[in-house]
Amino acid sequence: MWFKAAGILVFSAAGAFALLWEERRRDRGGSSGGGGGGGRADASRGGKGPAQDGARGKAPAAAAARLAASLGPAAAAIPPSELRPLASLVAAVQSARGWRGGRYHFAAAWARVEARAASDAGGGWEAAFDVAAMTPPRVASLLALIDEELLAGLAAGSLLGGPWKSSGKKAARQRQGRQQQQRGDGGGGGADSALPAAEGALERQARRRDSSAQPALPVAATGALPSQTRAQPTAQSPPLAPSQGQGRFPLPVRVVDAPWQDFLAHTDDDGGLALNRPRWDKVIAPSAPVNCEGVVCTSRLQVLMHTLAHELVHALVLRAFPAIDAASPAYLQDDRHGPIFALLNAQLFGHSSTALARCDARAALGGGA
Repeated sequence: MWFKAAGILVFSAAGAFALLWEERRRDRGGSSGGGGGGGRADASRGGKGPAQDGARGKAPAAAAARLAASLGPAAAAIPPSELRPLASLVAAVQSARGWRGGRYHFAAAWARVEARAASDAGGGWEAAFDVAAMTPPRVASLLALIDEELLAGLAAGSLLGGPWKSSGKKAARQRQGRQQQQRGDGGGGGADSALPAAEGALERQARRRDSSAQPALPVAATGALPSQTRAQPTAQSPPLAPSQGQGRFPLPVRVVDAPWQDFLAHTDDDGGLALNRPRWDKVIAPSAPVNCEGVVCTSRLQVLMHTLAHELVHALVLRAFPAIDAASPAYLQDDRHGPIFALLNAQLFGHSSTALARCDARAALGGGA
């Protein structure tokens, strides 16, 4: 009898153990060869539960926030899908020129542009140049200097050649190596060899660009601030024929004599630049300085340099980011001077605003471009 009782106890214990094992197997989602495991299977078998899904969804947002914080205040207002390619372009420029930015680096780069502009290769510019000497080839030479010193020659080499494509570190290093080879010993003129890569890469856009014109300089230091309305030549203006002999920079430069128009410069539909010569005939000196792009300028040449950089931002957006130029609210607001413009203007050229206004002469003490 006791054998029979012991057998029953052993059998009952084994059965209970089997039932407990099966219940635990179901709770854990089954064995490796098992089937479904009920509603808890996703979480218990390593699937992502609600908390894990939330954490995974926060990762891209956190990465976008870190990227925006690294690029300055304007970046926070730019959608991540647009910010990433913009950041890629900025990073490529910073890598190629060898410095990230800061007041000292930008001031030193602009000082180099101004010094080189006085040479024949730079256009032979004088600080208070005669506006009659503002010719397309000389302006193109100055643009090439700005490109070489502030963008490491990338504007002529690739940025103006078509839509920007983000690339990995290997491609970035290859691009940097090509630009260094094109610039040779860094003495200037490197944009010549890069010209064919950028010429004719983008057809003319079909719309007008009322947004990209710089207003005229105020005549007197005590006069009213210039209007922020952006204008460009009308059908009554003289034709803007492309300049000849602009081998140093792959953008057409046009000079128009339209004193009835109140703009200094604007960007054309193809990314080319137009300047209104009569409107540059204003006194700019240490005793009559101008705030241009957040920089105190004490000469006509300094204002021209920073104005060309302003227009170059518009040309880069048009050619490198045509979709942004056509439809992005982060660029189109404020007459194409929205957060995207502000970001590129600051990161590429060290500009802190789009100002163009007379400033107190005391601000010019120790100042300059």
